Amino acid sequence: MLKLIWLLFFQAGSIWVGWIKETVLSGDLSSFWTIQPSTRNSWLLNKLLKLRGEIYHWIRLRVRSGTSTRFWTDNWSPFGCLQSFLENDSNFSLGIQDDATVSSLFIDNHWILPQPRSDKQLELHVFLTTLELSSEDDYYEWEVEGKISSKYSTGQVIEMGTTNGVFLFAL
Repeated sequence: MLKLIWLLFFQAGSIWVGWIKETVLSGDLSSFWTIQPSTRNSWLLNKLLKLRGEIYHWIRLRVRSGTSTRFWTDNWSPFGCLQSFLENDSNFSLGIQDDATVSSLFIDNHWILPQPRSDKQLELHVFLTTLELSSEDDYYEWEVEGKISSKYSTGQVIEMGTTNGVFLFAL
Protein backbone atom coordinates (compact mmCIF):
# COMPACT_ATOMS: atom_id res chain seq x y z
CA MET A 1 0.00 0.00 0.00
CA LEU A 2 2.80 2.42 0.85
CA LYS A 3 4.48 1.63 -2.46
CA LEU A 4 1.32 2.74 -4.25
CA ILE A 5 1.62 6.11 -2.51
CA TRP A 6 5.29 6.22 -3.52
CA LEU A 7 4.27 5.47 -7.13
CA LEU A 8 1.81 8.34 -7.02
CA PHE A 9 4.61 10.81 -6.24
CA PHE A 10 7.51 9.30 -8.17
CA GLN A 11 6.24 7.25 -11.17
CA ALA A 12 4.41 9.63 -13.47
CA GLY A 13 4.18 7.19 -16.43
CA SER A 14 1.56 4.91 -14.90
CA ILE A 15 -2.04 5.11 -16.14
CA TRP A 16 -3.27 4.55 -12.56
CA VAL A 17 -1.08 7.39 -11.28
CA GLY A 18 -2.26 9.69 -14.07
CA TRP A 19 -5.90 8.89 -13.33
CA ILE A 20 -5.52 9.51 -9.58
CA LYS A 21 -3.66 12.79 -10.17
CA GLU A 22 -6.11 14.17 -12.72
CA THR A 23 -9.44 12.74 -11.61
CA VAL A 24 -9.15 12.49 -7.83
CA LEU A 25 -6.58 15.21 -7.07
CA SER A 26 -7.66 17.60 -9.85
CA GLY A 27 -4.09 17.86 -11.15
CA ASP A 28 -2.67 18.99 -7.79
CA LEU A 29 -0.53 16.33 -6.11
CA SER A 30 -0.44 18.39 -2.91
CA SER A 31 -4.16 17.66 -2.56
CA PHE A 32 -3.23 14.12 -1.54
CA TRP A 33 -2.38 15.43 1.95
CA THR A 34 -5.70 17.23 2.43
CA ILE A 35 -8.38 15.33 0.47
CA GLN A 36 -10.80 13.47 2.75
CA PRO A 37 -11.79 9.81 2.44
CA SER A 38 -15.21 9.52 0.84
CA THR A 39 -17.79 6.85 0.10
CA ARG A 40 -17.45 7.91 -3.56
CA ASN A 41 -13.82 6.74 -3.53
CA SER A 42 -12.77 3.13 -4.00
CA TRP A 43 -11.78 1.09 -0.97
CA LEU A 44 -8.17 1.21 -2.19
CA LEU A 45 -8.07 5.00 -2.48
CA ASN A 46 -9.60 5.47 0.97
CA LYS A 47 -7.03 3.03 2.40
CA LEU A 48 -4.20 5.01 0.79
CA LEU A 49 -5.60 8.23 2.25
CA LYS A 50 -5.69 6.64 5.71
CA LEU A 51 -2.05 5.56 5.38
CA ARG A 52 -0.67 8.90 4.20
CA GLY A 53 0.49 9.87 7.69
CA GLU A 54 2.78 6.81 7.73
CA ILE A 55 4.66 7.98 4.65
CA TYR A 56 4.36 11.78 4.94
CA HIS A 57 7.76 12.34 6.55
CA TRP A 58 9.55 10.42 3.75
CA ILE A 59 8.06 12.45 0.89
CA ARG A 60 9.76 15.84 0.96
CA LEU A 61 8.79 18.73 -1.29
CA ARG A 62 11.85 20.73 -2.25
CA VAL A 63 10.98 24.38 -2.64
CA ARG A 64 12.41 26.18 -5.63
CA SER A 65 9.79 28.67 -6.86
CA GLY A 66 7.30 27.85 -4.11
CA THR A 67 4.37 28.11 -6.53
CA SER A 68 3.21 24.52 -6.05
CA THR A 69 4.18 24.18 -2.38
CA ARG A 70 1.28 24.54 0.01
CA PHE A 71 2.46 26.47 3.04
CA TRP A 72 0.40 24.63 5.67
CA THR A 73 0.27 21.00 4.56
CA ASP A 74 3.20 20.04 2.33
CA ASN A 75 6.35 18.57 3.87
CA TRP A 76 8.72 21.33 2.78
CA SER A 77 10.16 22.70 6.02
CA PRO A 78 12.24 21.05 8.74
CA PHE A 79 9.10 21.23 10.92
CA GLY A 80 7.02 18.98 8.64
CA CYS A 81 3.37 19.92 8.38
CA LEU A 82 3.21 23.52 9.62
CA GLN A 83 -0.46 23.09 10.51
CA SER A 84 0.55 20.43 13.04
CA PHE A 85 3.71 22.23 14.13
CA LEU A 86 1.84 25.41 15.06
CA GLU A 87 -1.58 24.04 16.03
CA ASN A 88 -1.14 24.53 19.79
CA ASP A 89 0.06 28.12 19.39
CA SER A 90 -2.43 30.87 20.03
CA ASN A 91 -3.33 32.52 16.73
CA PHE A 92 -1.58 29.68 14.89
CA SER A 93 -3.18 30.44 11.51
CA LEU A 94 -1.23 33.71 11.32
CA GLY A 95 -3.96 35.02 9.04
CA ILE A 96 -2.70 32.79 6.22
CA GLN A 97 -5.28 31.06 4.03
CA ASP A 98 -5.49 27.25 4.14
CA ASP A 99 -4.52 26.90 0.48
CA ALA A 100 -1.71 29.51 0.46
CA THR A 101 1.48 28.60 -1.36
CA VAL A 102 4.96 29.45 -0.17
CA SER A 103 5.45 31.85 -3.08
CA SER A 104 2.21 33.70 -2.29
CA LEU A 105 3.75 34.73 1.03
CA PHE A 106 6.93 36.14 -0.52
CA ILE A 107 6.24 39.48 -2.17
CA ASP A 108 8.83 42.02 -3.32
CA ASN A 109 11.62 39.96 -1.75
CA HIS A 110 9.93 39.98 1.68
CA TRP A 111 7.95 37.43 3.64
CA ILE A 112 4.50 38.75 4.47
CA LEU A 113 3.98 37.09 7.81
CA PRO A 114 2.90 38.73 11.05
CA GLN A 115 5.46 39.18 13.81
CA PRO A 116 6.07 35.91 15.67
CA ARG A 117 4.19 35.49 18.95
CA SER A 118 5.70 32.20 20.08
CA ASP A 119 9.00 30.34 19.98
CA LYS A 120 7.70 28.05 17.23
CA GLN A 121 6.62 30.98 15.09
CA LEU A 122 10.05 32.53 15.65
CA GLU A 123 11.69 29.25 14.53
CA LEU A 124 9.60 29.38 11.36
CA HIS A 125 10.62 33.00 10.69
CA VAL A 126 14.29 32.13 11.17
CA PHE A 127 13.98 29.19 8.77
CA LEU A 128 12.29 31.36 6.15
CA THR A 129 15.27 33.74 6.16
CA THR A 130 17.37 30.84 4.84
CA LEU A 131 14.97 29.98 2.02
CA GLU A 132 15.77 31.34 -1.43
CA LEU A 133 13.06 31.15 -4.06
CA SER A 134 13.99 30.73 -7.72
CA SER A 135 12.23 30.24 -11.05
CA GLU A 136 12.72 26.46 -11.01
CA ASP A 137 9.83 24.08 -10.34
CA ASP A 138 9.31 22.60 -6.88
CA TYR A 139 9.84 18.84 -6.79
CA TYR A 140 9.34 15.82 -4.54
CA GLU A 141 12.11 13.65 -3.13
CA TRP A 142 11.98 10.32 -1.33
CA GLU A 143 14.06 10.79 1.82
CA VAL A 144 14.64 8.03 4.35
CA GLU A 145 17.01 8.59 7.28
CA GLY A 146 18.27 11.80 5.68
CA LYS A 147 19.24 10.04 2.44
CA ILE A 148 17.63 10.81 -0.91
CA SER A 149 16.74 7.79 -3.00
CA SER A 150 15.12 7.25 -6.39
CA LYS A 151 13.98 3.73 -5.47
CA TYR A 152 11.35 2.38 -3.13
CA SER A 153 12.66 -0.35 -0.84
CA THR A 154 10.15 -2.44 1.07
CA GLY A 155 12.95 -3.66 3.34
CA GLN A 156 13.96 -0.11 4.20
CA VAL A 157 10.34 0.86 4.91
CA ILE A 158 9.85 -2.20 7.14
CA GLU A 159 13.09 -1.41 8.98
CA MET A 160 12.12 2.22 9.51
CA GLY A 161 8.59 1.26 10.54
CA THR A 162 9.77 -1.20 13.16
CA THR A 163 12.50 1.20 14.34
CA ASN A 164 9.89 3.89 14.89
CA GLY A 165 7.50 1.49 16.61
CA VAL A 166 5.03 1.50 13.73
CA PHE A 167 3.67 -1.67 12.21
CA LEU A 168 2.91 -0.63 8.65
CA PHE A 169 1.09 -3.68 7.35
CA ALA A 170 -2.16 -3.62 9.31
CA LEU A 171 -5.08 -3.33 6.94
